[in-house]
This record gives sequence, C-alpha cells and structure tokens, in this order.
Amino acid sequence: MPAPPPPHSGARDVRLDLLRGAFVALMIFGHLGWRELVPHFRIGFATLAEGFFALSGATLGVVAARRAARGRSRPWELRLLWRGLWLYGANLLLVAAARALEGTRPFPAGYFARYWGDTPALWSWLSFDQPSVLNVLPRYALFLAVAPLALLALRHGARAALLAASIALWAANLLSHGGLVLPGFEGARAPYPCASWQLVFFVPLALAYPRPFAAARPGRARWQERALLAAALAAVLAAEVALRGPGLAAFGAWASRPLLGPLRLISLLAGALLLRWLVTRHRATLERWSGWLLVPYGVAALPAFLLHAPVVWAFLAVRPFDTHGGARKLAAAGVLLALLPLLRIPVVRRWLTP
Repeated sequence: MPAPPPPHSGARDVRLDLLRGAFVALMIFGHLGWRELVPHFRIGFATLAEGFFALSGATLGVVAARRAARGRSRPWELRLLWRGLWLYGANLLLVAAARALEGTRPFPAGYFARYWGDTPALWSWLSFDQPSVLNVLPRYALFLAVAPLALLALRHGARAALLAASIALWAANLLSHGGLVLPGFEGARAPYPCASWQLVFFVPLALAYPRPFAAARPGRARWQERALLAAALAAVLAAEVALRGPGLAAFGAWASRPLLGPLRLISLLAGALLLRWLVTRHRATLERWSGWLLVPYGVAALPAFLLHAPVVWAFLAVRPFDTHGGARKLAAAGVLLALLPLLRIPVVRRWLTP
C-alpha cells in the first residue's frame, strides 16, 4: 500500500480530497437529479451527509496537527472562527434569496408563512432549520466556530476528554429523544440537531489530530486490518439486508437520521473502514481516473455546496424536470461539469470560503 504523507508535511493527502470530493459531488447530484431532497446514495444506514461531516472533521484534524507542529495554530484558529461566521452569513443571504423567490414554482405563494407557522419573525431568519438545502451550512458553520476550543483541548492533551464530551452529548440527546436543542436556532423536529451531529465532526477531528491515515501495518498486524475489513463488509451487508426487509422506520431511534442512531453510526464506521481501504489500496487508480472531477470538489467542497443551492431552485422552476427524470439527471451531471472551472479559480474559492 502507498504510504501517506508525513503527518506534519505541507503536502495534501489526496485521499482525503478524493473522498470529500466524492461525497460532495454525489450530494449535489442527488439534490439536482431528483425532485425530492432525500438521501439517494448511502452505505447501509449511513448517508452522504454523515460522510461529509466526518471527512470534514478528519481533514480539519490533519491540517490542525500540521499547523500546531509549525507553531501557527492561533492565527489559523481565528480564521476558522471567521470562516464559520462567514458561512452562516452566506447562508442568510441564500435564505433572503429564497424568500425573494416566493410566489414562483420553487416556493409557491404563502410557502414561508406555512413553513414557519407561529415562529417569531427574527427566528424564522436566524434559525438553523431553514427549508430546501439551507439547513446544513448553519450547523457546519457552528462546528467551525467551536473547533478552536476543541483544538485547544487537543493541544493540551485532552483528547480523551474531548471524545468523552462529544459522545456524552450525543448519548444525552439520543436518550432524551432529541430534547437538547439550541433555543431559537433549532426546533423540536430539527433535521440535523447539533447535539447529535457534532459527534460525526468532532470525533473524527480528535482521532485524526495526531496524524493522518495510519501507515500500512507491518506483517504480523495485517490480520487485524483484514479482520476489521471483513467485519465492516459484514456490517454493511447486514444493514442492506435489514433495509430491504422491515424498512428503516421499524428500527426507530436505533437508525434515526436526526439523532444518529447506533445502527447508523455502526454503518458509518463500517463504510469508513471500507472506503479507507479502497482509497489507500487503489489511490493511484482512483486519482488517475476520477481525480480530475473529485479532487477539485474535495478541495473546494464548501464553495461547491454554496454554488449549487440556487441551481436547485432553478431546477425546481423548470417544469419539464418534474416529469422527465432522465433529463433532470443529465442536466445535473452537466452542472457538476460546469462548476469545475469555477472551483479551480483560487479567487472564487477564497471569496466564497475565506
């Protein structure tokens, strides 16, 4: 297997870019290729959203470790805080754009009044639970803003404490059936409650902080890796069989997407092990055949997500896309290709995610 870059070198780990790019590209294709904004690509119970948050946390941990080794943590962590605030502001602009479209096919007349009901006007703007595709970035922005505190804990050797706190917060929200919400910012039916979803961001961040993907293990320990892969494959296959049987709803909180039920987390871990093996063992092949598409999307994941939101609404406004799924999927593939030149322009990336 190819060895990863040294943990404190300045080189990017292309494997992380390939995986992030795959998650973001498939997420965008799913949003554009189908009229319903539901998960269309998954590994067992786990969906692309979990993978995106997990890879983002892991990438942040890798980069933070390299910055700390060079003594450049504080300015960069202030930049994380600024980026979180910027993304939240950018999402507010998209919310304003969506409201300006009320009365069109994407947002029929009275859409927002029905959506928000008796919610105070201020919170209908500031809430993380926005309609359409506007409910992911606010959570991501919050995690970025809190990340400097997590990185401070890691620099002071409190990795176990950070992991314990993250797991405890997730468990408390699961056991309270989603009772831990951010007042005003989240409602009782939050699609991605922060108390649950912080787990798939901060646990990978903490685990990846000491170094990126571990190097290949020597001879006698390789059976452990093979055993893990076999267990991962068995877990994913079991999840697929279960989903084709009684269905997701039959598992209740155990497979809840908002609460990140245990079955979903087991499936996410299994998928992560399989993808890690695939991208490590076949990195050169994946980079040669798909790197032209996936690496730019991995490097510019957040700009790509910001750019695709108005396109989702544009697709909803085109009447033939309601009845011609094939045309919509073809157009979605065209959008993925059309965004590539923009994502390769450094000034566009800096402006969208400074």
